[in-house]
Amino acid sequence: LPGGLIVQWGRASHVSVASLSVAFPIAFPNACFAVAINASESSGNYSFAQAVAVSKTGFSSAIYTAAPGSAPAANNTTTVDAMWISLGY
Repeated sequence: LPGGLIVQWGRASHVSVASLSVAFPIAFPNACFAVAINASESSGNYSFAQAVAVSKTGFSSAIYTAAPGSAPAANNTTTVDAMWISLGY
C-alpha cells in the first residue's frame, strides 16, 4: 500500500480461551503498530479479546468469555473464534 503500509489479517479457532498466540503470515519488515482482535462464540455468551506482546512476527491475546450477567472468565473450555487485523510497515 502507499507509504509501505502492510495490512495482514486472519482467523483462529481456539479452545482454551485463556490465551492465544498468533504468528503473522509474513513478518513485518520494520514494525507492527496496531492489532485489532475480536472474539466470538456461538452459545450466546459475551466474548472479549485484547492483543498483548505485539511484535514484528506476531502477538499474544488474552480472551475472556462471560454469560450475560456474569463476570468474565479466562479459564473455561468454550470454543472461541478470534478474528484479527494488523497494520505495520
